Amino acid sequence: MKSEAIDNKKTVAVVAKHLYVVENIESMLQKNGYNTFGITEDEEGLNKKLSKLNFDVLFIGGGVEPLFRNDLVDFVQEKKPEVKIVEHFGGPATIRNEVATALAS
Repeated sequence: MKSEAIDNKKTVAVVAKHLYVVENIESMLQKNGYNTFGITEDEEGLNKKLSKLNFDVLFIGGGVEPLFRNDLVDFVQEKKPEVKIVEHFGGPATIRNEVATALAS
């Protein structure tokens, strides 16, 4: 399934515990040519929202609780198996490469 972005850029769904983390990751990815949308861990109806949106990569950022992280991965693997998943645990220096590597696989 392709992203519905008008410019045909790849779309990354960014999930993190805190809004400022989501915004920082989104900004970094947008500067590298990706479309993004951000979601915080506590957003109500997250799985329902993800099931309605088109995206190429699910980027799970820092601070996301392990059980929630597992639920997200399971949900995407079941409902959107074509979506690549990046589980990020490090600093910001590796974000761009992690997304590019996932898309290339």
